[in-house]
Amino acid sequence: MKLDLLDIAQIERNGGKGKLFSHLDNILDRSDIEVPGHPDAVIWKLGNHAGDIEPVIHTITDKFSLIATLGAIEILGLPGYGIPTMAQYRHDTALAPFKWLSALDGVAIKWSTAGDIFVDDGSGKSVVVAGKSGNARLRTDAQVYCNVRALEFAQGKEIAFVRVMPMLPYSQDKEAFEVNKKWIIHSEMNTDGVRIAYAVRKALDLLNERQGKYATVMRASIKPTQAMEDGIMAGLFRYMVWKTSIEIKRQYKVNYYEEHKERIDTILELLPSDFFDGMENWQGEADEIIADYSYPMLLSDMIEKQDTIYLTTDLDGDRGTDLLAGAPKILLDFTTQVTKQLGSDANTLSTWDAMGYKATHGMGIQSFMHTIDGREILEMLLGTADSMLDRLLDGHEEKSESGRVHGLYDPGIHFSLTIEAVKRANPDNKKLHDFCNDAWGKYLSVYGPDKKRPRFIDGMEKLSEIITPWEG
Repeated sequence: MKLDLLDIAQIERNGGKGKLFSHLDNILDRSDIEVPGHPDAVIWKLGNHAGDIEPVIHTITDKFSLIATLGAIEILGLPGYGIPTMAQYRHDTALAPFKWLSALDGVAIKWSTAGDIFVDDGSGKSVVVAGKSGNARLRTDAQVYCNVRALEFAQGKEIAFVRVMPMLPYSQDKEAFEVNKKWIIHSEMNTDGVRIAYAVRKALDLLNERQGKYATVMRASIKPTQAMEDGIMAGLFRYMVWKTSIEIKRQYKVNYYEEHKERIDTILELLPSDFFDGMENWQGEADEIIADYSYPMLLSDMIEKQDTIYLTTDLDGDRGTDLLAGAPKILLDFTTQVTKQLGSDANTLSTWDAMGYKATHGMGIQSFMHTIDGREILEMLLGTADSMLDRLLDGHEEKSESGRVHGLYDPGIHFSLTIEAVKRANPDNKKLHDFCNDAWGKYLSVYGPDKKRPRFIDGMEKLSEIITPWEG
């Protein structure tokens, strides 16, 4: 490989104001692409831009995500643009890189941005990076209205979360927070009613699309008595279902459209005139459930292999996805306990497969953010494995200081998301799709489920030997 990933990792760990940005700016070429409204934007040119290929936009961020992303981009050679979103840089630039990502047109990947990182505030004091993950700024600027996170848990059956966003008190402006004499905390909400409507439509659309083949059901998982935002969302959902042929099997006792009619009608008046066109023929079944109950119901749907779409608020959708990611391994381990208790020596994975289950962990979750203007942003769901960076540099990649064994890092998400994004950006390019499929097959020859996982650098070197970068 041309890039020295260990050198980049060492610079990342040693820190120092501006060192990482300066180093990357020296080894990556600046692109001449212009960002509308942002003449000072820094955009790096990545991969091979030969041929008529639509490049993918990458955020270049922190820790292990940084070197794994750069390594995958070099090995694949697929064309892209890189936006520097490393913690210190985005802190120093007041989160400007997220405005650049929002302003650029094209399929984008928001790699994990390592939330609670300490950075230099300019006076030598360490502070938590401004914006933490930067999600709030990105979502607001890019007109994101939801993300869809899905896991194929059983063969051909998915659990998907449609998570409305923004629908949380995301503000990190300390001046917006106040604790009164009764210790009641006040903050400023930034929920956008129009975006709730778009998210509800996306969920209903997905229900209709999957209905005929998978007998999909929807769980509208809301707490309408908890907050005004939830009540309005419940009312919008009820109203929008009326515009379709979808049947609500289990209903809230209160009609929340009537409860919040004036406010909801105001939102409806702001929607495009063609917003409901074509929805009258959408089919399916939906339940209105209290969000708290969605967690045991999720486990039940997974066990029953029920293809399900959960429509949730921001926070509940995040927690639901966490459960979705962790549940396969827990259920698999429980299966092992049951078989042992019954005195069986059956192989758990074989039993699991015979029962029709597929996912053995949550790494197969795919996440897409959807925007009002139609642009998709792919997300990396997994953490940045900060401690892995230290173990890698200290030469004991598999063990912590206490001696506890850790799994070796699998960079598959960096390859799979890059490949998925390029294919989505170039849907009709057969030559490119063939290259991507071949590259993924070669990746699996090193990191497949039946392979002994190599150490990170060894694996990346092996991949660089067997994958010929995209040549256009």
